[in-house]
Amino acid sequence: MTLHFHVQARMPHAPAFLAWLQSHLEAEGVLLHPSPQGLTLHMPQVGTLAFHSRHAEGFHCDIDAVDDRMAELIQLSLDEHAQEFLTDHGASASALQLEWHGLPTADLRYRFQVVQIIAVTDITPHMRRVRLAVPVMTALADDGLHVRLLLPPPNATVQWPQLNAQGRLQWAAGQTPLPQRIYTIRQYDTRAQWVDIDIVRHDHDAPGAQWLAQAKPGDHVGLLGPSGGHLPQAPHLLLVADMTALPAALRIAQQQGTRGSCWQLLALATHAGDTAYIPAAAHVQWHVGDIASQPAAVQHWLRAQAASAPADTQLWLAGGKALVQATKTALKTHPLATGIEHKLAVYWQ
Repeated sequence: MTLHFHVQARMPHAPAFLAWLQSHLEAEGVLLHPSPQGLTLHMPQVGTLAFHSRHAEGFHCDIDAVDDRMAELIQLSLDEHAQEFLTDHGASASALQLEWHGLPTADLRYRFQVVQIIAVTDITPHMRRVRLAVPVMTALADDGLHVRLLLPPPNATVQWPQLNAQGRLQWAAGQTPLPQRIYTIRQYDTRAQWVDIDIVRHDHDAPGAQWLAQAKPGDHVGLLGPSGGHLPQAPHLLLVADMTALPAALRIAQQQGTRGSCWQLLALATHAGDTAYIPAAAHVQWHVGDIASQPAAVQHWLRAQAASAPADTQLWLAGGKALVQATKTALKTHPLATGIEHKLAVYWQ
């Protein structure tokens, strides 16, 4: 049942935020309809948001969510995007005020919890699995793909934030917020209360890479839920993913199998050793090569698959920004067969 609600926002540089949001979402493949009055975006299986820029210090947004859970995810996502914009533009996140109207009262108690690492395993030379003990599994959506982690420095005594009445993280005065990263839930066990997160290892000097390199059993991280993203529901799927997105693609493929639905996967890797991540199967094809070779390989595979794909097929593609943009451009110039919808997601810049 569709849920209608709206939000009145007060924040500095509101028109610039809408422009920033439009650019950000275009890269994610979200359907956008800009107009002189504002911006409307549509996300299948999530909902529709219509932004109206009223003045330089605020905007109004009318929202139609497909259900209560997606309404909660929209609320979290809009709050996080606005805070990210303000932080990136040198403004305080405390300048953001969101007044929600018509939104059901949510249980905020388990949106944030501190969880413990119970195992760290290298699946391939460049893929590491981190298993988390999660006391309250209800904080994670059953069909959600992603979860957000707060990453503390190694061996540090951490003062964890609290959630305020709006479900926003509240840090102690003068405390620097911990870096946050979004990762894919590879698999989970509700009864045993654990979640596996598969993460690509690299040598970048960044908080996520540093945390992953030193993560060990017994360490704690902050976990924010419910998870974002969702499992596509089409009867037939074409899946394309580089190593960063393969955990999500495999999660989707597993779900398709339990529903008796069909899928084909093109997996992209830059190192031959990483092909061990997926057992050999008739519906899995690997392309091993440098990043520059991936767009052409993807287009060749898509044309071959689309030639015999049923009309109720959906393409799900995720990876680097360059791959997503190249695929988006190619699909505009040479669309796939009639009826094939597509969802493109940027997993890294």
